[in-house]
Amino acid sequence: MTVTEFAILPLNPITYPPDTLSLESPLPTALTQKLHQAQQTLQTASAHGFHFFRQVEDTSKLYILGAWDSVAAHETFLPSKENIELLDLLQDDVVIEGIVMYHLDIDIFSVPPSQKAVITAPTISLNRHFIASSPSSRSSFLDKFSEIQHHLVNYTTPYQVIGGWRIEKEEGLERGKERQEFVLFSGFESVEGFEEYSGIKGCVEGFEVRHLRALKL
Repeated sequence: MTVTEFAILPLNPITYPPDTLSLESPLPTALTQKLHQAQQTLQTASAHGFHFFRQVEDTSKLYILGAWDSVAAHETFLPSKENIELLDLLQDDVVIEGIVMYHLDIDIFSVPPSQKAVITAPTISLNRHFIASSPSSRSSFLDKFSEIQHHLVNYTTPYQVIGGWRIEKEEGLERGKERQEFVLFSGFESVEGFEEYSGIKGCVEGFEVRHLRALKL
């Protein structure tokens, strides 16, 4: 089963002080060249596409969206010489120990013929929903999501709306406080909100919205 790699890369604040970063200022050429090299390596290893993004709200955070044939295929790559070289390449640019990475049970590159890929949108809305681990909580969330999904689809047309469940369990949570995560991507022309979707908050434990813009590598 094809899965989506979802990764958040925090830029090193010593190398890139936050007060020097903005969406209006492109990332340094030396960094984009390294990211391009990382993109090529990942695409060669996975035989799938990989795309890099920058968060609108906090421009010191970069995101990676890509695909693998399976979680096992990615896990085989992680200890490889090629991946170790990538981490060495970015060690001065990214806080390596601060990287967040997991997989989603969707293929983000699977696009219906009548729609445009969400990764091509001028702005991507990234919604992370944190839901109690019980089956009933998941069922309640899916019921509510199904109820309002068509509003979101109509609002974001022609860009697709695609979401999936986090495969790996979230680390660092106390016993009995485990939770599930549903990650939703939708495409917009701008970062303006979509009020009808706020109704989803009533059936989740936590809700995070961020906006992403593609990096030209």
